[in-house]
Order: sequence, then C-alpha cells, then structure tokens
Amino acid sequence: MFDTKDPLRLEWVGPEKGGTWILHESLEYFDEDTSHGPDGAFIEVPEGFVTDLASIPRVLWVVFPKAGPYTKSAVLHDWLYWDATVEGRPITRSQADAIFKRAMASEGVGAVKRNLVYAAVRAGGGRIWAKYRACER
Repeated sequence: MFDTKDPLRLEWVGPEKGGTWILHESLEYFDEDTSHGPDGAFIEVPEGFVTDLASIPRVLWVVFPKAGPYTKSAVLHDWLYWDATVEGRPITRSQADAIFKRAMASEGVGAVKRNLVYAAVRAGGGRIWAKYRACER
C-alpha cells in the first residue's frame, strides 16, 4: 500500500508522446503479497525517475486519462518495468503487472476500472517490457 498522506511530487518535463514527468520525491509502496518473502516487500521509486504516467492511447484519455486515481500505481508500474526487481530480486513482467493491480486496489481504484486497466497492460505491455530488457544486454 501507498502512504496515502504523501502526495505525488511530479514535474512535467516534455510534450513528446503525451508528455513525461520527473519524480521530485521518492514514491514508496509496500506490497503485502508474500510471494516476495514472508513479510511482503518494500518498493521505492527513486527521486529523479522519469515516467509517462499511465501509458494509455490518446483516443482513450476521455475514459482513462493519463493521470487519475491510479497515478501512483502507474508511476510504480513504470519503475517496475524499468528496474525489473523487487528488493534486489528479479521479477517477471507478470509479477510487475500483478503488483500494479494490487497497487491500484490500494489507491481505491474500483474493480471494473482496475480490471480494465490491468487487462490493457497485459495486452499491450509486452513490447515495452522487452525493450527495457533488450537495453540490459
């Protein structure tokens, strides 16, 4: 879960492809899923990370804007795709997407919207995941 008292501190830095934002204060999330370990896992998105928020096609922004009740979860998900680790251990794309879904629930995103956004990530995220993994080599 996110600390609900902490606002997300972002600055818009570029108009390309709908815009990018830079994180001005780290974002912390605790994933209670015990597949990471008996006590769950702490994930920190570091200050300075650049995100595009929710990678939603422009045509769908009327229904699912780039920023919404899932914004912290979207930043976390971008980090998980970029870093591909939790507490120093490698994770799969499927695990990153599952964390994203749990994070949206912790932000109070309703089940219908959460499941639609999750399904879109599962359907369209493979290309980005593969791109980031190719950069590691």
